[in-house]
Amino acid sequence: MYGCNCDDGVFGPDCSLRYCPHGDDPLTDLVIHNPSNAESCLADGLMMPNDRSELQVNEQQQIECKADSGYLVLSFRNKHTERIPYYASDVDVQGYLEALSTVSSDYAPAISVQMNGQTLCSASSTLTKIDFLQDFGDLPTIIADGDGLRLSSSTSPRVSVTETRRGTKENESCSNGD
Repeated sequence: MYGCNCDDGVFGPDCSLRYCPHGDDPLTDLVIHNPSNAESCLADGLMMPNDRSELQVNEQQQIECKADSGYLVLSFRNKHTERIPYYASDVDVQGYLEALSTVSSDYAPAISVQMNGQTLCSASSTLTKIDFLQDFGDLPTIIADGDGLRLSSSTSPRVSVTETRRGTKENESCSNGD
């Protein structure tokens, strides 16, 4: 049996089948917080007095890093970045994360990185916010391995990652099951 080496986005024995794209459903913009009433609410378009809703949002995670030399490695969905130097800029961190095969990057940019300092880590601690722009829903937390970090003062270096905003956008196929 022979087959084709298909381009990205197509598959099948003769490359005639297309993958259906996945992403946020543009027809939904609210998350309804009343599971017992969600089905009827969506069916008839009415909200009950006890329903709460909010706009859908992208996942946001925050890295806190306190170090003045060395490197760290970030992991997302069991894939690991190259060693990221403590002095990496926001553009550098974005590049390292977008290089991971587990970070969707069908359309640029895949993530947004914002720092409260000039570098990923500093002796007084730096906060780095990461917004996922193409991976939707409640995502697993990035894992930070700071074994390669150093701090010249008497305290130990530290790095931690926390979810600061849970992602609430769907990751549906283009047909959304219809």
